[in-house]
Amino acid sequence: MIRGCAVIWAVVALLVLGGCGSKEGDEFVGKWQSTKTSQSVEITRNDDGFIIANTTGGGMKGAVISASYRNGSLEVDTGGHTEDIAYDRQHDLIILPTMAGDTPFSRVK
Repeated sequence: MIRGCAVIWAVVALLVLGGCGSKEGDEFVGKWQSTKTSQSVEITRNDDGFIIANTTGGGMKGAVISASYRNGSLEVDTGGHTEDIAYDRQHDLIILPTMAGDTPFSRVK
C-alpha cells in the first residue's frame, strides 16, 4: 500500500515538474530594440508558433508576421522564400533580416 502510494506520488511529481521549464524558442519571446535604428519588435507565442509585431513608435504598425522555430532559429516565410531570425545567446541579441541587411536587436528590459 505505502509502496503503491509512493510510486503514484513520484509519477505525479514527474508530470508536474515535466510541465515546467522552457520550451524551444522561448529565448526569442520578448520586446526587442534595434541597436542601429529606432525600430522595435515584440515576439510572442501563438500556439506552437510565434507572432512578430512591429512596435516602432510604441504601437503596432500593421506589420505582423508569423514564424516557426526550426533548428535554433525562427523561420519566417516572406512570400517567396524564408528568412531566419537568429539568436545570439552570448550577447542576448536577435539578428533580424531587414531592408538594410542583418540588424541586431537587443532585449528591452
